[in-house]
Amino acid sequence: MHLRPLLTLCAAALPALALASAFEPRSDAIELDVRDLTSFEWEPGDPIPEDITQYDGRRVIIRGYMHQSVEELVDRFPLVADSCQCNERLLPHHFIDVELSRGETDMIPGEFEVIGKLKVGEMEDEDGFVERLFHLRGTIF
Repeated sequence: MHLRPLLTLCAAALPALALASAFEPRSDAIELDVRDLTSFEWEPGDPIPEDITQYDGRRVIIRGYMHQSVEELVDRFPLVADSCQCNERLLPHHFIDVELSRGETDMIPGEFEVIGKLKVGEMEDEDGFVERLFHLRGTIF
C-alpha cells in the first residue's frame, strides 16, 4: 500500500505543528509600550482614564523592561517603563504585573515584549490596599 509513506510523513510533521501552535499569534493583539498605560497621575479611588480602561480584557503586546528587583528565576515580575529605575517602592499605576502562563524566566536585560490578556482595574492585597492597576497573563515574545 502507498499509505505507509503518507502516515510516516504526517507523523514526522506533528512535532513541528505542535511547536507552531505553542506560539501565540501577534495579528490580533494591540501593540502598546508600557508608557502608554503608566504615564498618568493616579491616587487610590481616582477613576482610571477611559483611554486606558479600553484595553481591559484585550490581547496586547506590551514593550518594557523587567524591574531591577528580579534576581532569580520567576514566573511573575513587574514590567516597567525605564531600564534606569529608582529604588523607591513601585506605585500601583507605574508597572504592569506580568504573570507568565508558561514556565519561568531569569532577569532579562534590555527591552522586550510580553503578549497576553490584560486586566485593568484596582487590584487589592489581602489588607484591602490597592497594590496594582494592571495585570498581564501571557508569554514573553
